[in-house]
Amino acid sequence: MFYNAKFNYRKSPATVRDANGFLVEGQDTPAIEGSFCQVERDGKAHQAIGEDGQQFNYSHTVYAPKQYGSVLEIGDTIEIAFLDGSILTKQIVGLDTTDRKRLVVWL
Repeated sequence: MFYNAKFNYRKSPATVRDANGFLVEGQDTPAIEGSFCQVERDGKAHQAIGEDGQQFNYSHTVYAPKQYGSVLEIGDTIEIAFLDGSILTKQIVGLDTTDRKRLVVWL
């Protein structure tokens, strides 16, 4: 079953070096407004194997406009606001950019 929603996303903080050369976590970026999307909630967590052989689990599939394919990356945080007022915040674990009309994001 598909749910209509709107999403905002937050880029994952980059790791930077401090004055002594140690790796430290970068600053958290503010949320960037996305657009309307459709969300499919999977009853059980699904497992998928990527082209590189890496296996990951996901529980939600988000269908977003194709224009976000060059913006969103694995590891970014996405906040989905459903029309009933509930909010879901999860990290992106997979992307599928092969569809011509939409971007598929796995959470």
